[in-house]
Amino acid sequence: RFLLRAPGPVVVIMAPLAWVVTMAGLVTGPLLVADGSLATGIPVCIVGLPAAGLAARATHQLGRRWVVLVPAGLVLHDHLAVGDPTLIPRAQISSLAPGAAYTTATDLSLGAFGLALEMRCRDPLDMTLRRGRRGSEVGARTPVGAFLFTPARPDALLAEATTRRLTGRAVPGHTASPPPTTSSPS
Repeated sequence: RFLLRAPGPVVVIMAPLAWVVTMAGLVTGPLLVADGSLATGIPVCIVGLPAAGLAARATHQLGRRWVVLVPAGLVLHDHLAVGDPTLIPRAQISSLAPGAAYTTATDLSLGAFGLALEMRCRDPLDMTLRRGRRGSEVGARTPVGAFLFTPARPDALLAEATTRRLTGRAVPGHTASPPPTTSSPS
């Protein structure tokens, strides 16, 4: 499994805000109650603890976005960009490489910072893409021939994909050998 990077606006704006809400919600109310200010502390606990739970859950959901290399190919599990986890079969993968600056590939990176990888398919795949503000609407199945995604560790993903022969390139340090032959007449 390879974690996907969080979208850029989330990293810059929402993540710090979620951290502040979580910490303030967990700490402020109990400290006021411990200090003896029950009239203030109890209402702050009633509001702050659920707010902290919601902020922590939203942050946790960002950690549930993955690219998973499986024997059958690659699975894109990104609930923010794709409606359903999508299997890209090994036979469909034409190439997996760093994305070009100006590409026609569908951008599923959601503005994440870092190196975006470009997956090119031999034939367009039908993918259920999320559209609309904040990806709240699931669109119809769309044919996608190439797409961009941003893993947290693109170098490790490319290395593992190369060893599994998903990138269309030879494995570094390995030489191709012919299949074994037998001398039996059968």
